[in-house]
Amino acid sequence: MAQKINSKQIPVKFTRLLGVSTYTSGGVIPVGFTTYCTITATTLGGPILIQYNVNLNDGNSGSDRTGSVKVQLDGADVAGSGLGWKTKAITSAHPSLSVYGGTPAAGSHTWTLQVQANTASANVIDASSLVVFETSA
Repeated sequence: MAQKINSKQIPVKFTRLLGVSTYTSGGVIPVGFTTYCTITATTLGGPILIQYNVNLNDGNSGSDRTGSVKVQLDGADVAGSGLGWKTKAITSAHPSLSVYGGTPAAGSHTWTLQVQANTASANVIDASSLVVFETSA
């Protein structure tokens, strides 16, 4: 896309919001990745920016607990989107990340935010959010 300014073609860049998904229901985090947020949107083939935030608490175990967070695009892990987390005794963790999500072909795509605990425990997910943007190529 270009715009004419003073008889010259100037490329115009844009960023558009593809979707926002939130989870606020709470609950114990299972061992094994579980989907907490999902966005399905149609892209134009431009680069993708993904942002996420997860609020976790060690409910009552009194022990250090660990787990992981990741984003998937159409069922495949998005490179660079994985983070480990740790709750120290009865504390909380707040993993968040902004990551380049590649340049998927134009069409319909689904992004999911997934969280897992490494061991069965009292780790609780309080809330999470997933936001996906597309920029012009």
